[in-house]
Amino acid sequence: EREVVKIINEYTDRILFKLFSKDKSVKEFLEKITPEKLETFIRPYIERRLYKCFSIARDENIPLYFQKTKAETLHTEDQLFMCEDNAEPVFRFIRNEEQSAYNLSLESAGKLIDMRKNSVDIICMAPCLIRDDHRILFVSDVAGSKLKPFLTKENILIPKKAELKYFSGFVLNTINSFKVEGSGFEIIEFTPEKEAILEIGAGLNGNPVMILKYNYQGNKIYSNEPSISFTLFEKKEENFIFRKYHRDFDWEKQCRETLGELGFFSDDNINFFPVSTNSKHKDELYAIIEIVNRNYSEITDYGFVLTSKLDLNYNLKPVEIEISSEIVNDWFDLKAIVKVGEYRIPFVRFRKNILDGIREYELPDGSIAILPETWFTKYKNIFEFGKCTEDSLRIHKQHFSLLSDTFNDEGRNGFERLEKLLIPDQIPVLKYPKGLNCTMRNYQSDGLNWLNFLQTAGLGGCL
Repeated sequence: EREVVKIINEYTDRILFKLFSKDKSVKEFLEKITPEKLETFIRPYIERRLYKCFSIARDENIPLYFQKTKAETLHTEDQLFMCEDNAEPVFRFIRNEEQSAYNLSLESAGKLIDMRKNSVDIICMAPCLIRDDHRILFVSDVAGSKLKPFLTKENILIPKKAELKYFSGFVLNTINSFKVEGSGFEIIEFTPEKEAILEIGAGLNGNPVMILKYNYQGNKIYSNEPSISFTLFEKKEENFIFRKYHRDFDWEKQCRETLGELGFFSDDNINFFPVSTNSKHKDELYAIIEIVNRNYSEITDYGFVLTSKLDLNYNLKPVEIEISSEIVNDWFDLKAIVKVGEYRIPFVRFRKNILDGIREYELPDGSIAILPETWFTKYKNIFEFGKCTEDSLRIHKQHFSLLSDTFNDEGRNGFERLEKLLIPDQIPVLKYPKGLNCTMRNYQSDGLNWLNFLQTAGLGGCL
């Protein structure tokens, strides 16, 4: 109640005089005030505070009364009642051969309100608040200025020559936002074609970012778009057709959650970044492209459409490597192929990139592939110790330990036994040779086991 009193005191005559006048006194201010100044500046100022007062009265159950003209006392029957649910606007458009008619009314608790009754007043224009006899109604999403003409007239007439512009503009926007009834035209609600677009581009600070947009029937929007529906207008011969569809907020949310599962985060549901990025511009770009490369199938299978607005044409398809080997004498002959989209490139062509830490590789079509960051630690040693041929890489068996992280399970044939050298406990223990007339010390026994294992693996060694 104290809050209400405080707000009411913000629009006393004296306060209005201080805010809106340069006159010498309050009396002079009230005498000179013009209708234009009253409607343009003072009434909106007062109505914003009135609306707050009514909202507090509704929420805090403060009694509210309607004081009739010249009445000095208030009675029980003068009390006003706040309606819990907002009144909804109902627009009606009637189109016929001669002209069109427009009408706006309100619906509360499923019943229409007769706006032309003497007991209906518009208390606040925006947000709109009206009195209907002993009820106070909060009106959803429509300004009192649109209701005002219908306090005195039933319809507004639209001449035939202005019909097309009127229906393709005002009526279109009204159908998109409100409940509309009428005749002489058609409203069709349908399920739109939709797709989520991921665009790699620059954010507001110039850093690379993944931008999420939703494409509804060719209408591209961001998550912060306030509209909940969209309407298309079509003139077919003499018929006016409106096609209306609603946004799928559950689908939009699922798109954002999917990006989170793939390793992106966002603080505005529009711009997405890799969860862990470096501060350098290039590193952030590479991180985004690598996540896209790695999850390309999941992204496209979900329905995302990948686009780019970067200066260079970066490849967004997977960058994968297939490695197999065979042992030729004392060498591992590695057959490694890098697959990027439709291209198959011998891995040896990436030697300079791997050794010099260059992540960009130009493909035959001019696009740029980004090599996975792990390749530079995983494969650098085999290029340093290996010998390159035209399409393969040869590693001597003495360096087989460099290959422990190189192969998948299918490509490990040929050096399983050698791996035991990395785990000395797994080297077979020999029985003492016949004719040995001494007891070997432990290190001698270990050396014999070691030399024997090297021989069985086709390797030489010395102690």
